Amino acid sequence: FAARTSSLSGCECVCTAGGYGDKCLPAAVPEGLGPLPLPDAKDTEVRCVHGGSIGSVGDPDPNVRGLCFVNVTFTAAIVLDLSRFAAPRQALNITLLQCVLLGLSIKGSGARVYVSVVSSILDAGDLRFWGDFGTSSQILVAGSAIVTTWSHAIQFQRFSLGANATLLLLGNLIEGEIYAVYLPFVVVDGGGIIIKGNTLRGAEEDVPLESAVFFE
Repeated sequence: FAARTSSLSGCECVCTAGGYGDKCLPAAVPEGLGPLPLPDAKDTEVRCVHGGSIGSVGDPDPNVRGLCFVNVTFTAAIVLDLSRFAAPRQALNITLLQCVLLGLSIKGSGARVYVSVVSSILDAGDLRFWGDFGTSSQILVAGSAIVTTWSHAIQFQRFSLGANATLLLLGNLIEGEIYAVYLPFVVVDGGGIIIKGNTLRGAEEDVPLESAVFFE
């Protein structure tokens, strides 16, 4: 379950105190932001891998609409190029729940995508998003510990969000050697970025650090 979920009732989450919305997020998402509903609920159906260890992720089969990992330990850094998904006009769904990561890089392809990294741990490498994330996309990192000796724990390089798309960093522990969250060359076109309820730490040696977040 997500960090603020106490149980399930049917197919719905039951939230603990401080949980918001149908996914029991650590903070409320303002109205007017976030992805539009999918026209067909079957399009969200992605088979999940439960438990075990994985050292690499190969190219997806045709028409596969996403990847889902639950309680999986990754033994190497993972790179996901969303242009490898041959599922035209379908929203993609990338879910990592209660996973242990040694680095994760996701490159957007301009398609609509839901990325969810929830209740997971990254203690080596970094979490990196780059490329174009299309209209009504959502990137959610919630209830996770992203602690690394790399310069930046989470970085968004040459990164763009389409109309009505959202980036949500909610209730995480994020710590990097220089900045916790690094956002250079970011374009947001009618979407939104919400960073709320996190513990952010960074320690730059030569320059006084005024913020753990760098945005340009």
